[in-house]
Amino acid sequence: VYENFTGPLNVNIDAFDLDFGINEPVYYSFADPDRVNTTIFETEYFHIDTNTGVLTVIKELDREAMPTGTITEVLRTSQNDTRDYHIYTYRDGYATLVVTVLDVNDNAPIMSSPIYYGEVAEHSLQDTIVCEVSATDTDEVRMLYDEQMIEN
Repeated sequence: VYENFTGPLNVNIDAFDLDFGINEPVYYSFADPDRVNTTIFETEYFHIDTNTGVLTVIKELDREAMPTGTITEVLRTSQNDTRDYHIYTYRDGYATLVVTVLDVNDNAPIMSSPIYYGEVAEHSLQDTIVCEVSATDTDEVRMLYDEQMIEN
């Protein structure tokens, strides 16, 4: 998913249970990464629809703020075994969701100095370097701009 995006993802989160009837429905949620806490686990960036499994980005993702460029969440599907309308057991399945955050060019380059000075001797040869400037860009493709100001 591209950084700064919010909304539903084009990802099909789908689980099924081999039971039929009232034991068949599967419910979706996020799980505690350690799978210790059995309550519904909320995430900072995503929401999953309990009934459909539709995954939605609810907070903009900033690629430059993520060292690895990925977010890993644990998905849980739950299915209840019921008899006579009483819940007897829960059956859970787990999967790992890895979302790669793709960079967009949303940061301007930053010059390494606010002012550059150059000098050139009279009658200098063509292609004489007068001044070197540089800039950095925090976007994923970290570009270093080295441009030379050339005077005749």
